[in-house]
Amino acid sequence: MLMEVDQLKPDMITNETIILPGTKIILLTKGNKITERVIANLLKWKIMKVDVEIPEKHAEGQKHEELETLRAASRIEGDTLIFSGDIRVKDHRIEFSSNVKVEGNLLEGTVIDSEKDIIITGKVIGGSLYCRGNILIMNGIEGKSESVVEAEGDIKAAYVRDARVYSRHGSIYIDFDITSSEVKARKNLLVGVQKGLLMLNDEFRNLKKGAIESGIITVGEELEAYHLGNERKEQLRIQVINYDLMNIGNELIRLETELLKNLIEFRQIEKAINLIKVLGRNIVSLPEEKKQELKNQSDRYFKLKNNITEMNQARNLLLKEKVVKNNRLRDYAYIKVFDKVYPGVTISIDQMKLEVHFSQKKVAFYKKGMIIMAKLEEEPV
Repeated sequence: MLMEVDQLKPDMITNETIILPGTKIILLTKGNKITERVIANLLKWKIMKVDVEIPEKHAEGQKHEELETLRAASRIEGDTLIFSGDIRVKDHRIEFSSNVKVEGNLLEGTVIDSEKDIIITGKVIGGSLYCRGNILIMNGIEGKSESVVEAEGDIKAAYVRDARVYSRHGSIYIDFDITSSEVKARKNLLVGVQKGLLMLNDEFRNLKKGAIESGIITVGEELEAYHLGNERKEQLRIQVINYDLMNIGNELIRLETELLKNLIEFRQIEKAINLIKVLGRNIVSLPEEKKQELKNQSDRYFKLKNNITEMNQARNLLLKEKVVKNNRLRDYAYIKVFDKVYPGVTISIDQMKLEVHFSQKKVAFYKKGMIIMAKLEEEPV
């Protein structure tokens, strides 16, 4: 069906609609979320260039010029939606089901949420990213205390300043420095030790490679960097949390709670079971309602008995796994510093704490009954 009009609304688009380049799509908003319907149709019909218009009356007071960057949805490569130029759509959360690539900067107030991967070829300046895949930022993250960059998978960037960066299940790779930021990696945090991660350009030549200068850093497995802290003694707290052991502990608490509930109910129903034993053959003379009640209690009794057995088995397996993981990680070098640690840096490993009072060169931190600081001879590969 060829549309003879030059403006379309999403509900006018069908599987048979032919959208010509230059056609204007009217994009309606709901709440603070921009509907994905138009973008999904662009992907579905492989449209290379379509103007997107958000009428002023449906934009909930948002200035029309701030939404101009949506016109940059100019091409699609495979399953990736590519925006040319900077993106700024303040106070709106833009959601996508595809990979997203921004050939420019993500500017202040803009929030992109993707079901897959996100690539930013420029900087994140006050914007936020959320995705179920990986995030690659070819330049840095300048948060202005507002940016949140969060991924289920890995995150890579040139530097992080005044932002919050979280990898829920992966690792974080930073080329140059982390300053005044909160960074959490479920697995590893590697700063400046990955060769060839990003291309070096003139903007980066004066940056200190591999420095974690200030902020709160949390890792689940290993941290590697060249420098921790700085001469200004700004606050830097490094904490290693064994998430596997923490999850085992939480699961043990959950099992113990359920086990206690089942045991209490089991003991209460035991009284009814003992009554059935006492009655013996006389139970046939009871009213039908009473017989049914006793039958239900009997069924529940045996179900609880099976539950208690299964939960005890699960608890014993978790306790064994906890011992194995504790033994395996006892002598593990959680933190490796290939150049310098400055005074004032605080190291925490599994609730134990160590504060660095003197400058140290090439050291590793690990736990063996207490936090140990040892000389590090190896170089990053």
